[in-house]
Amino acid sequence: MNFGRYLRDLRTGKNLRQSDLAEVLGVTTVYICDIEKGKRNPPDYPKLRLIDEKLNLTYDEKCKFYDLAG
Repeated sequence: MNFGRYLRDLRTGKNLRQSDLAEVLGVTTVYICDIEKGKRNPPDYPKLRLIDEKLNLTYDEKCKFYDLAG
């Protein structure tokens, strides 16, 4: 599994739209879409933290999330 796919699975599992994450990060939905499709690298650490907080990740989800982002 890659980061983009995992992010999409987490986001959809929490019933959030790409636009919800985009708003939190101050980016476009195209940016989120590109990450989820593997067209862009994972965002920088400050943005990862914002996603983590927005998705309210569990400990195990966080471990995988940051591992895949690295």
